Amino acid sequence: MFFRKKEKKEEPILENDPATKKKYLIQYNRKTCIGSGTCAAVCPSHWVMEESGKAKLINSQFNEETQLFEKRIDETQLADNKVAADGCPPNCIHITNEDTGEKIS
Repeated sequence: MFFRKKEKKEEPILENDPATKKKYLIQYNRKTCIGSGTCAAVCPSHWVMEESGKAKLINSQFNEETQLFEKRIDETQLADNKVAADGCPPNCIHITNEDTGEKIS
């Protein structure tokens, strides 16, 4: 008796499926922020300037262990945040790919 091996059907990857989107972590060191406003200018949906003159990462959480403000984003939010991080004069914004650990900015 012979059995035929069933071929696995690959399911299509859905572009809008949250489970398939890459995840990134933004880490922001508010202590070293000089208030240049670059982040808020290029990415106002994630960054605002406070009355104190420092930037605020909207909807971020303060991590007691790292002493940084952190926010998780997906690949649809990466481009503008990368421009914000790359344009930050004191380099206090960093983005990491959560799946690979690769530093994006």
